[in-house]
Amino acid sequence: MIDEIEVVPQIFSIDIENKGIIKKANISFNNGLNIIIGKNGSGKTTCIKEIENQSKWVKTLDELKNTFAAGEKIMFSYLGLAGTQISMNACFLIDNDDFGRLDKNKLEKTLKGLAESKNQIIITMNSVVEIPNIKANIIDTDSFDLN
Repeated sequence: MIDEIEVVPQIFSIDIENKGIIKKANISFNNGLNIIIGKNGSGKTTCIKEIENQSKWVKTLDELKNTFAAGEKIMFSYLGLAGTQISMNACFLIDNDDFGRLDKNKLEKTLKGLAESKNQIIITMNSVVEIPNIKANIIDTDSFDLN
């Protein structure tokens, strides 16, 4: 949901050690859509929380919208961001289970919209959800060293 979206400065990599279930993980992100996939309890939310903890600032989407100058706007579709690119180096974090509730066509349309938004976006998805063929950086929690 919209109120679950956090906004942080753009991030291109993060090293996580001894946080939650994660013993060690080195993660690289691209400028577009990044999808962290894994089973329940595999460290997806820990990644999002650690990005927030290591960021210089964290804002909710409503807080960010209140900082825009007149004429700037964000448009939304389904669960997140579509349309205009934010004129700042921001990254949108979406950590929820809503993607798994979408049927295959809506999931593909939503992820394609996020991938084409020209914003850096990091989302989490359960690995049991089939990810459609879209342009995204897939980060599998199977590559993490877990406690």
